Amino acid sequence: MSTYVDNERNATYLSLGSFLPFILLCGIIWPVEGMHFSLQFISMFLPLTKSTESLRVILQKGWGINHIKVYTGFLATGGWILIFMSASILALKFRKG
Repeated sequence: MSTYVDNERNATYLSLGSFLPFILLCGIIWPVEGMHFSLQFISMFLPLTKSTESLRVILQKGWGINHIKVYTGFLATGGWILIFMSASILALKFRKG
């Protein structure tokens, strides 16, 4: 976040403003199945949703990496890591100042 803004205060606002909706909509606090269908659709595009589902089935059902929900959670986490790392590298490379 700090690569996209100019000062620390704006980075804090941006981080808090994005972190809270991510946590509320990804299924950590409230299950995705209990949300309105429009919020369920939005939550499928958030970085933590698949990993939260993966952790939930590992802890509740004891599933291993060979189950599709667990496997896709790990793949989604790896994919989001690559996306965010690439975005921050590009922002640092092309940032003026």
